[in-house]
Amino acid sequence: AGPDAGDWPAGTRVAFGCAIHCGACWFCGRGLPNLCARRQLLGVSLPGNRRHGAYADYCAVPARGLHRIPAGLDYAQACLMEPL
Repeated sequence: AGPDAGDWPAGTRVAFGCAIHCGACWFCGRGLPNLCARRQLLGVSLPGNRRHGAYADYCAVPARGLHRIPAGLDYAQACLMEPL
């Protein structure tokens, strides 16, 4: 966890969506990050908005895109959080 991680201490089990939005544009400010024109897609090879790192052992993502994995949910089940 980086210095700006807030309430996400190292070792917290998390999942995140592949879209990393800017958090500052008109759409993000209204809770519509899926429409952010500056979003980057982690591990997706689309020209203009790709962000490398999805196949690394570790990758850095903004805390605003994280979702805690509940204690009773194993990783095999948690991997379905993003598509659902």
